[in-house]
Formats: sequence, C-alpha cells, structure tokens
Amino acid sequence: VSKFSSMTSHFSSTIGISRVSMALWAVFLVVLFSRFKTSSCLLKYKNNFHKVLADFKWYGMAEQIKLPGLLRSLTPDIVHFPHFNTPVFYRGKYIVTIHDLIHQRFSMKRVTTHGSITYKVKQWGYQRIFNMALSKSAAILVPSNFVKEQLINERNVSKNKVTVTYEAVDDKILSIGYKTSKKT
Repeated sequence: VSKFSSMTSHFSSTIGISRVSMALWAVFLVVLFSRFKTSSCLLKYKNNFHKVLADFKWYGMAEQIKLPGLLRSLTPDIVHFPHFNTPVFYRGKYIVTIHDLIHQRFSMKRVTTHGSITYKVKQWGYQRIFNMALSKSAAILVPSNFVKEQLINERNVSKNKVTVTYEAVDDKILSIGYKTSKKT
C-alpha cells in the first residue's frame, strides 16, 4: 500500500464510506487524525487505514501551528480537510469540504461569549481562512447542488473545482448497526 498515494483526513467523528469510494480508497494509504488516543471508529475496513494522534483543539492556534508540521512529517500526496478550517501554514495539496455558507450569510454575534472586539477579530480570521480554503484547495466537496451554486455565484469559485458528494452512509454500516441493535 505504501507505494500508492496517501490521503489524509483530519476528522473528529465516525464517517461512512460508500462502496464506490471504498473500492477507490483501497489503493490509498489513508491516515485519519484524531484528538483522542482511545477514540474508536468503524474504519476497520483495510490495513491501509491508520489513525494518528493529533491532540490539539479545533479552531485554535495549536491546530494552526502543529497540524502543518504533523502533515509534512507524513508527506501525503493530498489531504482532505472535512471542514473549511484548513491550516494557514500548510503548503501541501488538499481538498476541502464546505458544508454550507450559513456563517457567511448571517451574523452569529448572538451566540458568542466573547466581547465585541474579540468577536470581530475572530470573524476576520474566520473569513480569511474560509477564503483561503476556497482559493488554495485543489478541489471542493459540497453536500448539495445548492451549496455548489452558492460557491459559484457568491464566491466566484470555478464550477470545475466543486463536486457534489451527497451525505450518506454505507449500507454495510447500517446493516451492522441493525444487527447489533437486534441483539440488545
């Protein structure tokens, strides 16, 4: 497997992989980052899936500074960030998933516990990182045609850069969960 390309994904929750993508991923070395040493997930499909500890909080300076070094040490061909919060200092090739543009359309000041100055600084950083993810990514994955059209029309992203990947779960995972729940 190591002679093939590697794909890295920084994640925090269990993900479902479709049959089609599993067939494609069989040729990749897939490294999954987790904040927790003992976290469990359903990704016990193949020997080409490995988990690496990345014990730093999301949206913080530690993530922005430490994650690029961790990624560089693994020398991936491409990285998948399942959220727009890509590390500013990472210079490798990556794809990003943009789930929606809610924060770009609506002010979220009412949900913050920070003062107005801290909120404005964080919003400025948020917008910079979001725009960088759009411009520097090799490709953008979105969960719907609606989000794709928003990126094309509101953010001037090339339609060739955006791919719709509908959110779903592998039938095998559903059947495993169903069998497990019947036993209890």
